[in-house]
Amino acid sequence: MKSNTPFWYPPLGVFGSLAMAKGLAAALDGVILDPQGPRLLPIRDIEEPLPAGGRAAIAKHIVCPMSDSDDGAMWVTTCGMKRFGLPNLEMRSVPPNLDSIDVVMNAVAHRVLFGAFKQQHESGHTLAEIVIPSEISITQHDMVDAFGGGRAAGGKTRVGLSFDGKGRGAMEPLITIRPPASFTGELGEWYYQMLDEFLEIPPAPAPVVPSSGDDALKRAHERAVREWPDVRERFLRELPPTRKLLVKRGFPKQGGGSEFMWVAVVAVQNGQITGMLANDSAYQNDLRAGKRVTFDEGELFDWMLVDGDRREGGYSNEALLRH
Repeated sequence: MKSNTPFWYPPLGVFGSLAMAKGLAAALDGVILDPQGPRLLPIRDIEEPLPAGGRAAIAKHIVCPMSDSDDGAMWVTTCGMKRFGLPNLEMRSVPPNLDSIDVVMNAVAHRVLFGAFKQQHESGHTLAEIVIPSEISITQHDMVDAFGGGRAAGGKTRVGLSFDGKGRGAMEPLITIRPPASFTGELGEWYYQMLDEFLEIPPAPAPVVPSSGDDALKRAHERAVREWPDVRERFLRELPPTRKLLVKRGFPKQGGGSEFMWVAVVAVQNGQITGMLANDSAYQNDLRAGKRVTFDEGELFDWMLVDGDRREGGYSNEALLRH
């Protein structure tokens, strides 16, 4: 794959314009507006010196906005890569509750930038086009370099890249981050697996499930069902971007009984809920985090609204914690 946008490194134009903006902001007691974000840079950035040797901490030059994609999941993109002469990146159909996916986006952006720099260095002149590999490996060292500091462990993963230079509709052409050729499974499942590998997230312990006759759990379920119509209406009116809706549903286990799992909701329509599993099954290999499922609203056991560290609902969790 090739991008025919002229590329140069070190990005003297980027650093030159940033140095001028810093000087003007300091002299006039003003702020710096980044039109490619668009965003206002933090005041503390005005006095921060430019990096030695021209190495760009990419996370300081791009933003990673998240919005709804066509299928109700998240669409994550970058804004700002074009200042380096590179296409912006995208991830499509990302499970709604994977807010930490931006660290992968920044690590990939760093690796793409470094790869383009290497191509230019080897050629010895400004490039008219760059070659974008179909797959790359990223490590936590890429993440540290992208953010300009921090500690890296041994986490690493592999991602696929695709770029056709055309774009969809009136959109600019984007580099799409996708599963590597070796991955088999749904796209949502890959996002979870890739993030677990990259951040070295240990497997979640098997859920604690009390007996079906547990009174506290029964009351929690009844309250969740009673409040669900209002929660559904709030979801359909569109929640704030940082607030995610999860619902709990029981999935039949081989040999009897049910395993209750959380599902990140992407759609509620015609009496059915569609979402992506938020954790792996402890009993069934075909129920993996990120798998898309659809079920009747009447099968809902609990609901929970999540916004960062804030929680609303999740009554069954409260009942389980008392055991």
